[in-house]
Amino acid sequence: MSLLFVNLEDKISDKLETILKNQLNLDEIYKVTTINKALEVSRSHEIKIIFFDLDFFENSIVINFITRLELHISTYLIPIVFLVEADKEELLEKFEGLNGYDLIRKSISKEMLLLKLANYKKNFKTPRGLEAIINNSVIYTETDTRGIITKVSKKFEDISGYSKKELIGKPHNIIREPSMPKKVFQDMWDNIQKGFIWEGIIKNRKKNGSIYIVKATIYPVKREDGMIIGYTSTGQDITKEMIEKQRNKKILDAQYTLIVIINNKEITYINKTLFHFYDYKNLADFKSKHCCISDLFEPFDEKAIMPVMDNVYWIDYIKERNSEENFVYMRDKNDNIHIYDVHYRVDIAPFQSVFVFTDVTQVQEQFQILQEQSRFVAMGEMIGMIAHQWRQPLTAINALMTKIDFLREMEQLDDKEWQESYKRHNDLVKYMTQTIDDFKDFFKGSGEYKETTIEEIVKRPYRLMDGLFKKNSVDFVVDYEDESLKDEKLLSIVSKLDQVIMNLYKNSLDIFIEKQMQEAVIKVKCYKSKNYIVFDIIDNAGGIPQEIIEKVFDPYFSTKGDNGTGIGLYMSKIIIESHLKGKLEASNKDNGACFSIKLPLVLK
Repeated sequence: MSLLFVNLEDKISDKLETILKNQLNLDEIYKVTTINKALEVSRSHEIKIIFFDLDFFENSIVINFITRLELHISTYLIPIVFLVEADKEELLEKFEGLNGYDLIRKSISKEMLLLKLANYKKNFKTPRGLEAIINNSVIYTETDTRGIITKVSKKFEDISGYSKKELIGKPHNIIREPSMPKKVFQDMWDNIQKGFIWEGIIKNRKKNGSIYIVKATIYPVKREDGMIIGYTSTGQDITKEMIEKQRNKKILDAQYTLIVIINNKEITYINKTLFHFYDYKNLADFKSKHCCISDLFEPFDEKAIMPVMDNVYWIDYIKERNSEENFVYMRDKNDNIHIYDVHYRVDIAPFQSVFVFTDVTQVQEQFQILQEQSRFVAMGEMIGMIAHQWRQPLTAINALMTKIDFLREMEQLDDKEWQESYKRHNDLVKYMTQTIDDFKDFFKGSGEYKETTIEEIVKRPYRLMDGLFKKNSVDFVVDYEDESLKDEKLLSIVSKLDQVIMNLYKNSLDIFIEKQMQEAVIKVKCYKSKNYIVFDIIDNAGGIPQEIIEKVFDPYFSTKGDNGTGIGLYMSKIIIESHLKGKLEASNKDNGACFSIKLPLVLK
């Protein structure tokens, strides 16, 4: 049994040697002072244990030593005992308990050292046990400087299908797969001949012609003077892993969605969808022309990401708004605009994130059609409402004009009568003008958020329908949780909110007319709930049948037969939840239908 002392002080070396000779059946104790000499002795003699003075070397040198030992089967798991001064607690914490290593203080007692030696002896009972384990589990080769194989492990024989006799003395390219790019091997030789370690993925061919893939690391072996005398290679069989990776890549490439992987703000993967629609051959071609996929984003309209990012990197912008719609517009090779809804999906490694671009171009086009249909339906209803709103004042104006004409003919039209008549005419015209302005604002309302009082949110749509409500004897009641709530202001897109509330009022009115109800009531309850202002719009028309209540927000679903389009409630839900960041829910309450509009108190 042989031991190796690396740079031990004489007094420590002598003390250990005395104890070890009495306890172990020693053949030789080798004493060296340099790392290179220690490696040389380790590889040329059957060393069973190494005692290493940790205080003498930098940590990086120690790690390098261990790494280089592990390059060779014969030295892969030689136990190493590190000796340190008693006060180096940080090192104790760092090395203590590592497999294959032990750490002791230089001031260790003889009794404690004997206990540790007894434990070390257990590893000496099967002299070549560790080498056998490595020989059977590591893909390992050694070559000379020309790449001629001089040593192989049993694992290498097994995976390649060649015997040791068939491999020794042959060039390493005996297992080369012809489809491997020559550039890979040129890069490998350029690096190892300069003394650098090379790592890469290599596809090899077995003796029977089948393929296997290894993750290889090749190390130059140097003499103490730095001259390269050969190369060692260790490999990990990743065939199954690579097959699975290729399978996953095919799945990703088959997706219609655009999938992008970003590693620390650099694109490392894009599936083939990009190359199909856009004029790029592959990722390398794309990266030669663009720094990032955001270069393709077009500021198409106010909904697009680009105009509103405000110098925030698009990845961070998406992550912050991941629960919302994030539209980007990109022009393909045929000059067609694609609309993508972009979302962050998952981190597959630190700083490596997956983003999915879902093409919603057709969905958005369909949505625009629905919006137009909804708008035309609303316009038709509005024209009817304007007629109702104007009928009464027009009748009153006609009656006033008849009265004035009669008084003039009878020569009884005095100044007082004229002034009263003029004032009444003026009030009626103002009312009619206000009605037109309200409807004009409804149709031409801005898409921008602005502050509106809670009372105005409830009453404004009612004013537009006042004539219809009165004609059909519908009572309109507003119940505030607190009177001060009336004057509280909320940020919203007024025209869009008007459209939703009017649609809900109109639906209740249609039910009243259909059922010819005599005591029809629409009640609006306004209150706060957590971070929302809630508007419960409740009628007393008997409620929504339970079998359809889950369908009322579906597109084209209607309970009005040929008189309904089925897009009113669907569009209302889209407006509240997508545009106003709120919620629209349907339920039954107080013997009637209840539609709850929940709008956030604070927009995020």
